[in-house]
Amino acid sequence: MDEEMRYTSYSRHDERFPFSTSGVFYCKKKNEDKLLILTTIICAIMVGGALMMWLYLTWSWGFAIFFTVYTVGFVLLYIYLVVGVILCGEEYTYKADSENFIITAPSGSARVVVIKYSEVENILYVPIYQGPKRHRGYKVIIKTKRAEYTYEYIMSFHNQIDLRKKSLKDTRELPFYIIEERSGLAKKPDVLTRAEKYDFDD
Repeated sequence: MDEEMRYTSYSRHDERFPFSTSGVFYCKKKNEDKLLILTTIICAIMVGGALMMWLYLTWSWGFAIFFTVYTVGFVLLYIYLVVGVILCGEEYTYKADSENFIITAPSGSARVVVIKYSEVENILYVPIYQGPKRHRGYKVIIKTKRAEYTYEYIMSFHNQIDLRKKSLKDTRELPFYIIEERSGLAKKPDVLTRAEKYDFDD
């Protein structure tokens, strides 16, 4: 795997030893939509309240400066909360060896998931969009003989990716490709549902 992966890998495979690698990737927050709505409402109320004060109270240069700083500050805080906290997603860690792919969810949420390559039946990639056109990531569905696991993988600013590049069309750059390779699905294009089957807007 090269250094341009859409996730962070902390180790590299050495042919002299058994396969082993680990890293992190980011998934969409489960309550992302609610957080966006709540943050937008709170910001609108605070800025709207300041505007009403400006309209009904005695105008002065001092108050005008205060209102400007107050409004700009809340707008910047809103942008930070949306872009830097809510849309950046949650960090998941993974460890992969020659037999298992282990995913650990953020603290306080789901359990540790151990995926045995020998039990994997299929992996589906469904594109996730931000708005009507911006390709943001994939809803990854891993089907095994025992269970089905779903992860809403997204590009995050933590990944240090140039978001202007529509570079997520190749799912082989995702950490889940390790599962494809180790389970043998990468050699079975008739079984694997790759993202290339979906249409993307340039």
